[in-house]
Amino acid sequence: MSDQAPPPPPPPPGGGSGEPPEPPSYGEQPPAYGQQPPAYGEQPPAYGQQPPAYGETPPAYGGYNAPPPQFGAPPQGSGKTPPLAIVSLIASILGLPCCTCFVFGIVGVVTGYLAKKEIADSGGTKGGAGLAQWGFILGLVAIGLGVLVWILNLADVIDTNYSYNFDTSS
Repeated sequence: MSDQAPPPPPPPPGGGSGEPPEPPSYGEQPPAYGQQPPAYGEQPPAYGQQPPAYGETPPAYGGYNAPPPQFGAPPQGSGKTPPLAIVSLIASILGLPCCTCFVFGIVGVVTGYLAKKEIADSGGTKGGAGLAQWGFILGLVAIGLGVLVWILNLADVIDTNYSYNFDTSS
């Protein structure tokens, strides 16, 4: 083995001082080679165009000059829900288990139809179209179930008197 010391490490790139190079001062363009990418959130300028000057508004994305959406404006159809739509849904839901009585189903269908017409005539200022539609549909289902129960009752397939003879002796 030799008693020689290892050779010294090579000097760091960019000078021999070991300190990083100074960043360019404010407003000074960085050199073309090794140019920094645009800052986070900024769009790079299109080919052949200069970036906007400081304080200048950049062009709208996609080239459209549409105004930004107004904050606080309600979306279309989110107005007040007509009470007929709520009545329609509630009556139709009540008509499903009470299918021997057609009254709830009929009320649900009629009020659902009237609520849908009122919402359509409002020009988008009233909401609740979904409530009215579901009230109308469930009302039709309740009427259909009521008709089915009455047909099965008349055919003696089911007993709506809910009486049962528990006498098991034959």
